[in-house]
Order: sequence, then structure tokens, then C-alpha cells
Amino acid sequence: MGKLNVDDRPRVAQACGVMSMPTLIGCRDGMPLFRVQGLTPKHAVVRALKSV
Repeated sequence: MGKLNVDDRPRVAQACGVMSMPTLIGCRDGMPLFRVQGLTPKHAVVRALKSV
């Protein structure tokens, strides 16, 4: 789990494809498994987290 301040690290945000905030990227072994961007209902976030 990590948090990135896109104002402080714009190059990292760009490299990760962050286009809107908030963005949640689920990874395993350094590989992204899912991406949830923008205002998202709680049930959709929970479902994405359970997929990891």
C-alpha cells in the first residue's frame, strides 16, 4: 500500500498513468492488476480490492 502526492511527484504519476484523482491501482509482484479512478461507489472499490 502506498500513497503518492502527484503535486510533489508529477513524473511518477505520469509514468503510472494517473489521469484523475483519486486513483487506486492494485498491484501484485509489481504488476498492476486493477485500476479505479475518480469518484467510485464503495462496493466497486471493495470488489476491486477483493480481486487481489
